[in-house]
Amino acid sequence: MCTVTFIPTTGGFHLTANRDEHISRSQALAPMKYVAGKNVLLYPSDTDKHGSWIAAKNNGDLAVLLNGAFIKHLPQPPYRKSRGLILKEIITAAMPERYFRSINLDAVEPFTIILFAGGNLYECRWDEEKKHVRLLNN
Repeated sequence: MCTVTFIPTTGGFHLTANRDEHISRSQALAPMKYVAGKNVLLYPSDTDKHGSWIAAKNNGDLAVLLNGAFIKHLPQPPYRKSRGLILKEIITAAMPERYFRSINLDAVEPFTIILFAGGNLYECRWDEEKKHVRLLNN
């Protein structure tokens, strides 16, 4: 099971993430900086699909990808786009939470993204039918 921990502190926060993947999956590339428009992103890269499961932006935005939404689902590939590529699109956006609300996710496998953007912590879920956004720091 993938796990995310968010601990607020007086000077910011600590975030940890544990990626639970199949042993048959290729080893990921170590985190590197990437330039995306006006943004500098830091993330490890999945060598199979070229996405990522965690990414930080130079303005302090941060996103972590978890497989699935609310219930365990049966994978039904092929999917139109990798969830790891979706994560990179979301974190690159000027307003990541709004981008999640607007992006077309038809034929994308269910996922959850824990998103820290604009000083707010969100839980963004796609359950293959509907998007769900919950503000976590209210």
